[in-house]
Amino acid sequence: MESGRFYERQEGETSAQYAAFAAYRDLGITRSIVKAIESSGSSPSKQRRNWEAWSSKNMWVARAEAYDAEMEQRRRLEREEAIQDALDRHRRIAGMLQTVGVEGLQMYRGGGPHEPLLTLLRYIESGLKEERLALGIPTDISQLEHRGDVPNPEDLERERRVDALRRAGQAFGEL
Repeated sequence: MESGRFYERQEGETSAQYAAFAAYRDLGITRSIVKAIESSGSSPSKQRRNWEAWSSKNMWVARAEAYDAEMEQRRRLEREEAIQDALDRHRRIAGMLQTVGVEGLQMYRGGGPHEPLLTLLRYIESGLKEERLALGIPTDISQLEHRGDVPNPEDLERERRVDALRRAGQAFGEL
């Protein structure tokens, strides 16, 4: 091999064979030899035997799969980096919003010129919410409420048994 990557030009592979492989490889998951021949501007009826022989000899299917796997890994890594960049940016923005709100509150307490109190509180609230989102922390805290006493597990089991006996008795009466 001229390169360390399996899908690149192989040792002994002619430039015409590699160009044919590249046409095949670049078609993606719907690739076929006929489509590759057509995309290269050649006639499938004239080139099909040559391309099939080259495909077999130079392991086009395995090489194309290796290429697809590497491209997918690259896309995944790029996406993960973009997500991390966005999260970092969101955390910075959240911090700035909090800073603006806190500094405004300090000016408010000191009697200096300031934004309306509600606006300052919104800066802080938005900053906190964005920070929590960027860190993967829930932004809402829900509370489970109930009315009355919490049922005793023994009472629940007793009720379940009584209901089962009642259903069995009704079924027996229907026979």
